[in-house]
Amino acid sequence: HRDDHQAKYADDTHPAPVVHALLLPAPKLAATVAERAISQRGSNTGAVNFRHNRRHDRHRPRNQGLILLDRHQLILGYRRAREHNPSRLQAGTPPEGLRHAAVLVPVLDRPDGLRLLLTQRAAHLKHHAGQISFPGGRVEASDASPLATALREAEEEIGLRPNQVEVLGPLPSHITTVSGFYIQPYLGIVHHYVQGAYDQNEVHSVFDVPLNWVLDPNHHTPHKVIWQGREREFYEILFEERRIWGATAGMIVTLSHLLGLTSQPAPQW
Repeated sequence: HRDDHQAKYADDTHPAPVVHALLLPAPKLAATVAERAISQRGSNTGAVNFRHNRRHDRHRPRNQGLILLDRHQLILGYRRAREHNPSRLQAGTPPEGLRHAAVLVPVLDRPDGLRLLLTQRAAHLKHHAGQISFPGGRVEASDASPLATALREAEEEIGLRPNQVEVLGPLPSHITTVSGFYIQPYLGIVHHYVQGAYDQNEVHSVFDVPLNWVLDPNHHTPHKVIWQGREREFYEILFEERRIWGATAGMIVTLSHLLGLTSQPAPQW
């Protein structure tokens, strides 16, 4: 449905330039990309160089974290994950009894680095009131696909037009057993977005955080809680005065795992 929604997909033929990223202890995905970097050491294009910069931490801004990731590295990491396990990156069908929803995971491509665009939900909403979330909502019968839902909701909620989104593709689905939703996230790089009017009936505020910070597993705090007689696990990510937790934090942790930055995906909340 790319033409229908004017979403620009990453060009698979575009060579990735030399970029630098710090990957913490990682599974096979990171090793695969690192091997490619070694094999192309003499090439001027397509190489990816991983380097450890811990000894330079004191020179890094406080909010940058330990992960150094740019647009090209994000695209390459997603492609590698798709090649490694394509079935995991396919939009699925919700099990019986769960409501189908879709969200956009929008990454702002800024000169000072990648930023993750988020919303704080309005306090009066029935589900997840006041929580931090990605733009998205329930899949409607009139939507051509879950991707169409994510793009439609992003435009309705925060004024992000579909032609401003370079859609990379789906992320692993996330189930929220507490509220009964099967959520299909889509990863997209956002170009030329200027925050303006947003739907105040659904959204309390729109803000962004450094992608490198929230992907860093050092900032992923696991928690356990008893809910309706069952022990449930979830993650919390703190940035300044913002508290990201539950399904949104879970999708961020899963993205970090997908890129080879952390050892395991988030539990279903």
